[in-house]
Amino acid sequence: MVQPAPLPPPRQERSRRTLERLLVAVEELLDERLFEALSMADVAARAGVSVGTIYTRFRTKEELLPALFERHDAAVGERVGAFLEKLAGERGLRARIERLVDFAVSYHREHRGLLRALTMYVRAHPESVPARTYAERSAQYRAVAEVLVADGRGIRHTDPVAEAEFTLGVVNSVCREQVLFDEVSPLRGRRSLAALKRRLADLVHRDLTAR
Repeated sequence: MVQPAPLPPPRQERSRRTLERLLVAVEELLDERLFEALSMADVAARAGVSVGTIYTRFRTKEELLPALFERHDAAVGERVGAFLEKLAGERGLRARIERLVDFAVSYHREHRGLLRALTMYVRAHPESVPARTYAERSAQYRAVAEVLVADGRGIRHTDPVAEAEFTLGVVNSVCREQVLFDEVSPLRGRRSLAALKRRLADLVHRDLTAR
């Protein structure tokens, strides 16, 4: 199925406020249930608008996803920046690794409904993600990797930043499988989030310090 092109942002201030209320409502609902279980009536009730108001702009709930993606994408840079300050404040490689893993697992868990919906949307419609978004994500990965390895002390790889970038991808992949889509993961129910964090921290530490 071809994904409809995203509608342009509303020009009138009132319409922009209504759109923001709708997106906030969807995000709040996704803290409670999965996107598959939402209805337009649920969104309208949470946002305090009529269902007809939503249908004037969105024909289906799936058409809300591009706007949700843009809203989330706009906030990622600020979140990463705040995290980098905390990461840089940790002394020692192991402490930084544990801070990184805690952030990744906790973020995926706290925003599970939203991130799951956006992941499914992007996987189904990769062409909808602009090249600038991939470039920004790549730059953010590198920035986190550089802070993670710091002066490179204790790391055995000839290119520690590149290896750290790789481990970041591994951590995010594991979070997607075991947190966002845990109900279909072959490892479902095998460990708690605390245990998952420990195992991931051990994995990253071994990878960066292996001879």
